[in-house]
Amino acid sequence: MTLRAELIMPGDPVVPGEPVVADLLICNDGHIVDAYDLELLGLPGEWGARRLGRVVVFPGTSEQIGIPLVPPRSSDTVPGPLPFGVKVVSSERRELTAVPEAEVAVGEFWEVGARLARRTVKGRLGAAQFVAMHNTGNAPAHIRIRCAPHEDSAPVRARTRRAKVVLQAGERARVGVDVVNTKPRLWGESESCGMRLQIDWETQACRELEFAYERRPFLTKRVVKVFLALAATAVAAAALWLSPLGGKAELKTQSLSGPSQQAQQQKAQRDREQAEKKKEAAAGKEKAEQERKQREKGALKQKTLQQPLNARSPDGTSLDTYRIPRGYELRLAGVTITAAGPARGSWQLSAHHGALATGGMDEPHQQAWKDNPYVVPGDKTITLTVDCTPEETGTGHLPRSPNPSADTTSPDAPSACDATALLNGMLVPTKGPFASPLPHPVA
Repeated sequence: MTLRAELIMPGDPVVPGEPVVADLLICNDGHIVDAYDLELLGLPGEWGARRLGRVVVFPGTSEQIGIPLVPPRSSDTVPGPLPFGVKVVSSERRELTAVPEAEVAVGEFWEVGARLARRTVKGRLGAAQFVAMHNTGNAPAHIRIRCAPHEDSAPVRARTRRAKVVLQAGERARVGVDVVNTKPRLWGESESCGMRLQIDWETQACRELEFAYERRPFLTKRVVKVFLALAATAVAAAALWLSPLGGKAELKTQSLSGPSQQAQQQKAQRDREQAEKKKEAAAGKEKAEQERKQREKGALKQKTLQQPLNARSPDGTSLDTYRIPRGYELRLAGVTITAAGPARGSWQLSAHHGALATGGMDEPHQQAWKDNPYVVPGDKTITLTVDCTPEETGTGHLPRSPNPSADTTSPDAPSACDATALLNGMLVPTKGPFASPLPHPVA
């Protein structure tokens, strides 16, 4: 069995965004009917489907199929020749394979997006406008920017800071346009002038953007009113000052060795006022301190806790419980458990949320919570339970020791199960001045 395949591409360049069809010719030179699986190689996934399906070719004949390709209309599509291939594999004999190759010529396209920063600019002598541009094509764009008023007689002229700009594929730029008021006005109403911004590039494409320039006078109605009010106030104050009824006789005596009598009286008055303010501030601080001491006098305080729990049972279940006082929370920093008794026994330390630790009589245990203590709320209990029930009558509510020697008891081993737990932590008030919440408690 033999297989021949040929890939044919059109000679014209392909514009991104427009479809093109590649022709694949498959020849079956064998003597039996065969089916061939087709797979596209060498092109990005945006161009088309990777799996092209299956084609059946009779012996001694050929089949020609069209493969649609669509290069994405994006600045990432690089212009120029791009090699690719199609893998043809026989479904009957997988080792029978052909990979014809061809080149697709990717063409260039130009497309520029533009957007104004503001729809209206305002100013007395002029204003500044900005236009943002983005080259979404795949080739460099030589852009020319022009700006002018709608009416030639308008007292406005525009100047582009960069009249010509070259943007590479995918590049952005921001260009400023200065609008100059050629005939400034001292007062009057604001006037609006329409402006046209024109952008051209390679393909003779043109994009026009419009905005308005508002010509403002130096003296608006509000400014004139404020100025007149200030002038009237100044004239009235001057007339009152110069009037013989406007002034008030004051005693101004200046001694040869110091300030006048009036200045001395004013200084004494200021000193008295400052002394009164200091006295009031000191009284306020003293009152606040007394209130704080009164609150702390009857408030709950933090306490260090070292609480032992002991449970002992010769042939059953025994427990010892510690209840956290109401108004406190226990921040458990560590626990040490020692146990002795027959191997059939077991112990369990539990809190309000469940078991903290479990083990056998021959398994001492020690656990610490350094950074984040284990928190037990107030009015909750911590319980140490010992189960020494024989195997044939045991209730089985506590887990047994995994020690394989649990079925045999040494003659010297103690007959009763005895466990002791030492709780180390702090009793911290939940409310009041001595309360200190934890950021990340373990509970």
